[in-house]
Order: sequence, then C-alpha cells, then structure tokens
Amino acid sequence: MEQQKQAYKIFTRICLNNWHYIDRKVLSLNSSINFFTGHSGSGKSTVIDAMQIVLYANTDGRGFFNKAAAEDSDRNLMEYLRGMMNIGENNQAEYKRNRNFSTTIVLELEQTVTGEKECIGVVFDVETATNEISRMFFWHKGGLLEGDYRRDGRAMTIAEVRDYLQQNFAKAEKLYTANNERFRRNLYDVYFGGLDMEKFPRLFKRAIPFKMNIRLEEFVKEYICMEQDIHMEDMQKAWCSTAECAARLRPLWKRLANWSG
Repeated sequence: MEQQKQAYKIFTRICLNNWHYIDRKVLSLNSSINFFTGHSGSGKSTVIDAMQIVLYANTDGRGFFNKAAAEDSDRNLMEYLRGMMNIGENNQAEYKRNRNFSTTIVLELEQTVTGEKECIGVVFDVETATNEISRMFFWHKGGLLEGDYRRDGRAMTIAEVRDYLQQNFAKAEKLYTANNERFRRNLYDVYFGGLDMEKFPRLFKRAIPFKMNIRLEEFVKEYICMEQDIHMEDMQKAWCSTAECAARLRPLWKRLANWSG
C-alpha cells in the first residue's frame, strides 16, 4: 500500500515593496531548507524582520527587530519603512523615502499535497510629514497578485489592496483587517492549522538569534512536552535504554539482511 504523504504548508515566495532599502523585490524560496548568506548589512535581518511582522501579526517590532544581527538593537518600524540610511548632524535621521508612500510585505504559502496557494501580508500607508502609519493585514487565496501588489509604478495603498480583494475574491477567499489580534487569531487557528498563539512567537523569537539562552529542561517543558512534571534524568535514561537496545539488535539486523540477500 502506498504511504500517504504528510500534508503541510511551505513558504514559496516573499514579496517586498518599500521595505528598508528594498524598493521592490520578490524572493523565491526552496521547498526544503533555505540559507540567507551575505556580509554584515547586506539585508539578511531586513528580510527576516519583514517575515516576523506578518508571522506575529505585530507591527510594534519591539523585542524582535534586527535581533538576528544585534541582540541590543533598538531599530523601529519607521526606520524600516522610510529606509533610514544614517544619522546626520544634530542627530537628525536621513531617510530614503521622503514623500508619502505605501509598503507591502506578503508571504506566499503552498500546500504540499494539493499545490493550493494562499497569501498572508500587511500593507502600510506612511505620511512622511507627520510619520503617521496606517496598516492593514490581509489574507487571500491564490498566489501573489500579478504585478506584485503594485499599480502605476508604485506600491498599492491600503484602499487599493482592500478594493482589489473586494472585487476579485469571494467572502470566504479573503480577509482584511487593521486589528492585529483578529488577524493573529485567524493566522494561527485557521491558516496555520492551530498553532499556539503564545508559544509559537516565543519559540520563533528565540530561534532567530540562534542562541539557546534557556536551560534544556525549561525548553522541553515550555515548547516540547505538554506535561510539566518531567525529569530530564528519566528522559535521558529512557533515551540511553533505547540506544542500548538498538545497539544490541544491530548485529541481528545485519545477519537478517545478509540472509535475505
């Protein structure tokens, strides 16, 4: 009997418009493992932070922006949106974008068995005179929109993305909201199939800097085992017993393999 394949969702593309120094970029991802490599300042953390905004449904950025590059980083959302280049005289920031603009960050997902695609993303409208930021999270069926969420040579505004979704998708095929919490609930409960809304962000944030700043027993209790009354010594003994059993059976497996050959 043919073994049934395990269905899961993978990220296939990332669409960025007006994010930090990136004006327009679509990154295609491998279906298995992806490596982001490059010199310091080449943009690795820039892409990761864009993903984190959508995956956490969190536009604050405190506690996770640029942590892959520097643990003590205090980068904020406005710096990413307007593309802060450096600090000039009198501690005044110099920005790449000095006229009103919109930013879009969209992650495309694909179901491995059916091949069905869907997208999750956020769009920001930025008023540069006042540094006022408006936002809208959204989800829709299908892959990235043709044109990469751009119109007339610029990124689509909140109103334009909302109108496009209304006109081209049925009610059950879309969602848009300015409410972070509402989008987060749908993201974890529906689109991601039931992730823990508290534990997943904490686990992901710990993984970003690649630092294990927690005791192994605490990590297992927090993220691996639902049962809190566990003892690492017992788990280690169980693992050793399993390893010893496998070692004892290995010669028998070899003899059986030679006999059957």
